[in-house]
Order: sequence, then structure tokens, then C-alpha cells
Amino acid sequence: MKSKRKGKRGELEFAAVLRAEGLQAWRAQQFSGNPDSPDIVSNPLAWLHIEVKRVERLNLRDAVAQAEGDYGGKPWLVKRLRILWLQFRLTSPITAL
Repeated sequence: MKSKRKGKRGELEFAAVLRAEGLQAWRAQQFSGNPDSPDIVSNPLAWLHIEVKRVERLNLRDAVAQAEGDYGGKPWLVKRLRILWLQFRLTSPITAL
């Protein structure tokens, strides 16, 4: 259960970063509840499947496998948030992601 709370916290943090940059963004699980839904939904980034991982050590193979299994034909992004992560500035959806 601890990992679910950590994941939820990471998703909320990344959605807040996107909102701070002026993009609509919210945690998808709380609205759709589908296990194959992206972690973050953003109308301006609707073309992108976003998976958020809030971990110290990312298992990239597993994260990519999850994104590829869930993406529904969209380009996908795996965003790693470290427990103590540095915030980035979003300059444009395509160049920064």
C-alpha cells in the first residue's frame, strides 16, 4: 500500500508542475479508474500517454514495458520523479518532454 501512496503523490506532484506551467493536468486514476489509463491526463497533451514513477531507482525496462502495454497507440512518456527531485521548467510540450 505504501507504493500506491508514493505513486499517487508523484502523480499529483507532476500534475501540479504541468498546471504551474499553464497546462490543464490531473491524475487520471481518480477519474477513469482503468488500470491501462495514463497516470496524468492533460488536454493539451492528449496525444501523449504519461506514466509517472516516483522512485529513487527506476527499473526502466519495467516502466517502458508498462507504458508500451498501456499506451493505446499514442506516443508515451515515462517521467521519473525522484523522492528529492529537481523541478524543471516546461518550455513546450514537445521539446521539454
